[in-house]
Amino acid sequence: MFPDEVYDAGGVFSGSISIIDGEPILAYTCVDGTGIQRHCQASAVDVNDPYLTEWEKYPNNPLIDLPPAGVNRNDFRDPTEFWEFPEGTWNMLIGSRFADQDTGAALRYTTTNFNDYTYQGTFWEGDSHLGMWECPDFYQITDDLYVLHIASIPWHKDFYTIGRYNATSITDQHFEPASRKYVYDMDNWYASKTFYDPTRQKRLIWGWIAEDPYQMTGWQGMQTLPQDREL
Repeated sequence: MFPDEVYDAGGVFSGSISIIDGEPILAYTCVDGTGIQRHCQASAVDVNDPYLTEWEKYPNNPLIDLPPAGVNRNDFRDPTEFWEFPEGTWNMLIGSRFADQDTGAALRYTTTNFNDYTYQGTFWEGDSHLGMWECPDFYQITDDLYVLHIASIPWHKDFYTIGRYNATSITDQHFEPASRKYVYDMDNWYASKTFYDPTRQKRLIWGWIAEDPYQMTGWQGMQTLPQDREL
């Protein structure tokens, strides 16, 4: 996709693809020319294309225009995959930062139709003065354990925490960490994303490798090869 609309004149940022009833939905961050970040979506032009090379932006983009109170409009990005709970209600997380304490957070939104969204509060919040959380990722690893993974701007590292998903209703859901934060990779690795490979029954991850100095080439960065992740 290209930034060819007023709402994404500043860029089409990271997101996630979810398969809902056989239909791929691409949730991503659209950024306007002033740097304001909003939630947008696109649908696959041809669902039978194995490479999903063509996408059509939703005609009613942006779907979430404003972040919650306390979050700057340029600190609101990188939606996760959707997950269903309870039945018929779909959840997603968006990375953010509460400006008053410089605290990173994963914000939870729900939808029943993938057009209208309701903010349900903070799914998990980090320590104060640790800055923006980008590219959140949330997935299950055992019957009762989950991973919440974030990319921290000040540290320029990816961290993950193992914990429990406490979900009793649509409005009462949050992540309860049961471990400290771990670094995904100590080398030049950032803004990684995972996906589940149903054929191999493994969760794979790939990251972004930055390069220095990028001024010499006019561009910077590349994706890593996918890697297995087992805990």
